[in-house]
Amino acid sequence: MTENNETKIENHLVLAIVSLCLSGLGAFFAMPAAVASLIFALRVDDKIKTDLNAAKQASKFAATFGWIAVALVIIPWLLIIFFWLAAGFGLFWFLR
Repeated sequence: MTENNETKIENHLVLAIVSLCLSGLGAFFAMPAAVASLIFALRVDDKIKTDLNAAKQASKFAATFGWIAVALVIIPWLLIIFFWLAAGFGLFWFLR
């Protein structure tokens, strides 16, 4: 019987790449969080071999920075759409 000490820790690389692509498409102020997410996601696989706690922490930081970058991209677009619709409906009611 062999022992397998290799633990699977998610590196959140897909989230990091998606957040980087989204921030490159329209919200450049989210780029630092997306790059930080990518850096931490790339560190996870290397840290698993040496330090399991550091790998877990890098995975947590990759997910956190990835979701922060996605939020920094999506929230302004939602606000723009909301105010655009609000202004449109207000103009509609005013001209009616």
